[in-house]
This record gives sequence, C-alpha cells and structure tokens, in this order.
Amino acid sequence: MDSRRAVCWSKVRRSCTECPVPAVSTMKAAILFLLLAAALCCCPGNAAPEDPSSIWEKPACAKYPLGSGCPRILDPVCGTDLQVYPNECVLCVQNRERNTDVQIKNRGFC
Repeated sequence: MDSRRAVCWSKVRRSCTECPVPAVSTMKAAILFLLLAAALCCCPGNAAPEDPSSIWEKPACAKYPLGSGCPRILDPVCGTDLQVYPNECVLCVQNRERNTDVQIKNRGFC
C-alpha cells in the first residue's frame, strides 16, 4: 500500500481499505476560487471617497460687513461642525471671531 494514500475503515466490510483521496491541488484551487468570489461580492471597491468639502456650501460672508450686526431672521443653517446657526450671518460672525472656516453642510437643522 502506498504511504501517501489514506486508509479508511469500511463499516460494511469491517476491514481497512484504501480510500480514494481527491487531488489536493484541485481542492485548493476550488477553495481559492470560492474565497476570491466571496471577496469580490462582499467587499466594497477601493475607489477614493468623494471629497465632502466639494459638496459643502461656502457661506457668503461678504454680504455681512463687520460691525453691522446680523438680522434677526430665523433661517437655520447646519455647519460642518454639526452646530445649528440661526442664519448664515451668525455663522460668518462665528467664523470671524473664532478664526475658523466652518462651511454650510446643509440649510435647515442638522
């Protein structure tokens, strides 16, 4: 008997016989194929995500001169810092006071 072949116990014959062993390379290839297929189906692509700053709206701070104050109009904007500002003017004043560049993520509440 070849030492590389598996030996099986046959319950029917109540004896040891040589078992046919499938080709190992064929099994490895099948497993590799299944793993690659699962990876292609389940894993997202590696494309770079879209830059969110290109979607955000730059506040028009030039409309609001320094020292003029902001109108008391409730027109909320959601900043990119996820804070709600009563209107665009208040966002601009906060940017000037804090020396930040918070942009408008969306109009309305966050």
